[in-house]
Amino acid sequence: MWTALPALLLGCGSPSETLPVSRPPTPVAVVQAESAPETMERSLTGVLAARRDATLSARVGGTVLERIAEPGARVEEGQPILRLDGREASANLAVARAQLADSEALLTDAERRLERSETLGDGLSVQDLDAARTAVARALAARDGAAARRDLASVQLGHHVVRAPFAGEVASLGPEVGETVAPGAPVARVVDTSGLVVTVGLLDDEVSRAESFTVLDGTRDVPASLRHVAAAAEPRTLTWPVELDVPVTGSLRAGRTAQVRVSLSGGAGVVIPMSAIGPDGDVWTVVDGTARAEQVEILGERGGTAVVAGIAAGVDVVLRGTDLTDGQPVTVVR
Repeated sequence: MWTALPALLLGCGSPSETLPVSRPPTPVAVVQAESAPETMERSLTGVLAARRDATLSARVGGTVLERIAEPGARVEEGQPILRLDGREASANLAVARAQLADSEALLTDAERRLERSETLGDGLSVQDLDAARTAVARALAARDGAAARRDLASVQLGHHVVRAPFAGEVASLGPEVGETVAPGAPVARVVDTSGLVVTVGLLDDEVSRAESFTVLDGTRDVPASLRHVAAAAEPRTLTWPVELDVPVTGSLRAGRTAQVRVSLSGGAGVVIPMSAIGPDGDVWTVVDGTARAEQVEILGERGGTAVVAGIAAGVDVVLRGTDLTDGQPVTVVR
C-alpha cells in the first residue's frame, strides 16, 4: 500500500513551479485638460518712464551768460534754457552781413554796366560785351558766397543758445553763470511730462495674441496703448520688449514700478499644469485604465499653467512624480 505514495507525489508536479502574480494598477494623480479660454490675462511688472527724456549738450564752448529756465520750469518746444557768450559769433555775423551787402552792391553795378553795354549794340566790341557778362557772373557768385557765409555765421550764433527740443519740464540745469562749458558737454535735461511709457517682455506666442493693456493705479485699471514692439527678442530672457503709452494719472509717475495687465486671446489648445509636462514636451495621459505617452506643443505659459496643443479637452493628464511605462495599468486619483 505504501509503494503507491511516491508515484502519487510525483504526479503532483514540482513544488517550485508557481503561477504568475498579477501586479495591481499603479495609482496616479491626474487633472483633466480644459479648453483654453477665449481670453486670458497675464500680469507683468515694469518701471514707468517719461515719454521723452532728453539730455541737452552745448554745440559750442563758451561762458554761461544766463540761466533762462531753472529746474522745475515748464518750457515749450524751442524755448531758450541756457545762453552762452556769443559776442564773437555775433561779430562774425555782422561781418558776414556787411560782406553780403558789399557783394550785392557790386552785383548791381555789374548788371548796370552790362545793360549799358548791350544798349550800345554795334558800337561795342564782342570782347567788351563778354567782359561785362563775365563781371556779372563773378559778382553773382560772390554774392551767393557771401550769403552762405552769412547763413553759417547765423547758425553758429544760434548754437550759443540751448533750447528745449520739445515741450516739457526742465529736470536739471548744470552750469552756473560765469562757468565755462566745453563743446558737446551736457548742460541740461528736459523730460516730457505729458505722458508715461513702460516696457514689459512678452513671450513669443503672446506678441500676436495681445489684445489690450492696462496699468494698475491703486485699485483702478488705467488703459495703456501699444507704442512699439522691438524688432528682436531679448537674447537673455527670450522675451519681446513691448513699449506702452500710459497717461499721467493718480499715483502713476515716472520712476515708479507699475503692474501691467495684458489681455490675451486664448485661441486653440487646452490648459494643463506645467508640472505635467516633461522636459521634452511629453505628457502622460490615461486611456482605458492604461498610461499613454503623448507629445504636446506649448502654445503659451502663465503662472503654473500652460496652453498646449496635441491632446483634447477632457483627457486625464498625469501629474509628474510617478515613473510610468507606455501601456502600464493605472488607477486614477483625482
